[in-house]
Amino acid sequence: MITAYDQKGDEKARWEILRCYPCKYTGPTLTASGGDMANETIELVHEGIKRTK
Repeated sequence: MITAYDQKGDEKARWEILRCYPCKYTGPTLTASGGDMANETIELVHEGIKRTK
């Protein structure tokens, strides 16, 4: 389930992902001397998305 909130923290929208599983993950390459931010990416395969709110 994915939920979107406004800046006050109130729920504004919600989606249900049907029959979903991860197919690709890319993680950060961290080094002791690097000052870069750590970014992660996950790709999902699903059979549908249904908006519930």
